[in-house]
Amino acid sequence: MPEERMGQATKKINQGAASLGWEMIPTPKCVDFYKCTGCSLCMFGCPAGAKWSSVEFIDEAISKGADLLLETEVTHVLQKNKKITIEAERIVLSAGALSTPIILQNSGIPAGKGLAGDIFQTTYGFHPATYLESTLEEKELFPAPYMYIPFLVQRDLAGGYPEKLGAVQQAKILMKSKKVDTGHMMGMMTKIRDERTGEVHRDGTITKKLTPNDRAKLDEAHQINKKILIAAGVDPESIFIGVYESGHPCCTAAIGEVVDKNQETEISGCYV
Repeated sequence: MPEERMGQATKKINQGAASLGWEMIPTPKCVDFYKCTGCSLCMFGCPAGAKWSSVEFIDEAISKGADLLLETEVTHVLQKNKKITIEAERIVLSAGALSTPIILQNSGIPAGKGLAGDIFQTTYGFHPATYLESTLEEKELFPAPYMYIPFLVQRDLAGGYPEKLGAVQQAKILMKSKKVDTGHMMGMMTKIRDERTGEVHRDGTITKKLTPNDRAKLDEAHQINKKILIAAGVDPESIFIGVYESGHPCCTAAIGEVVDKNQETEISGCYV
């Protein structure tokens, strides 16, 4: 991302890191910034066509004669001597790390173990200057601190974050959550390569626990983030940490375990 596109909070954080002897390196983005209008709707589908999307692969496949069947549920892959609904010489399962292993298990192939998730956690604090209010007023957007309330911003809940959230639990959390001045909030997220301790079960349920090594990584990151935020001007007494989150489930049909180096399963012609 070009520096002129970065927000004031990001620039402050970069300056704070530099004052501690650390260099912030911009993350490469699959974006054509000549087309980017700065509308901040990246997560919802780029209306300007500036952001690359893997949907382009589908467009290319259709242009070469592939059929696209929408609203079509796949439960398992049928082998010989069975009634077949759709015949194909090659099948590519690409239902994601949480659904592909279920289809494989229904097809007689062990899968689903070794789930990882790129676990991340965010360190927050409050800055005397304000950076978000103008964006909110001009574009009526929901930046991340708003979207995650009341689940992230809570400092008085005993027992930590529950594994399952039903309507009753959500209502209790909402009542206990604190009103937050997000216009003055700054945060730094750290994502780790967590250990492969999770599993996707055949009934669709998921188990996943952080290891002591995972927690140690995130704790160390929190201390680093805290130093940078303080150097950026955040009030040290206001700093707190959010819950564990995950955005990238992966590794449930691993190469060398469930598929070979060509990503083919034990069913000939069936790939992941």
